[in-house]
Amino acid sequence: MRRSFFEYGPMVVEYPEYLDLRPYTSQTAGEPLLCALYAVLVHRGASCCAGHYFCYTKASNGLWYKMNDPSVDGCGTDTVLRQQGYLLFYVSHFVLSFTFRVELE
Repeated sequence: MRRSFFEYGPMVVEYPEYLDLRPYTSQTAGEPLLCALYAVLVHRGASCCAGHYFCYTKASNGLWYKMNDPSVDGCGTDTVLRQQGYLLFYVSHFVLSFTFRVELE
């Protein structure tokens, strides 16, 4: 018997605001290779062929915004991290510090 995705229900995958890629490289020793979440693409609908896409984006001022067609609304990091992200976008610490001038801990 073959089951469809819908018989299992949605899969919850947690993702961090900051991600250290060092453990996933060939040189696991050394300083962390930090990346910061800066966008989450979300899909609402029954399939990839039907539904609606919108995104959450972190602006250069460090604040998060929900971009949904013509509307742009501010939101908090906790709201972003609770989304069922279809696609996650991370930026490296080097680019982040140059672009946003934000220090990571």
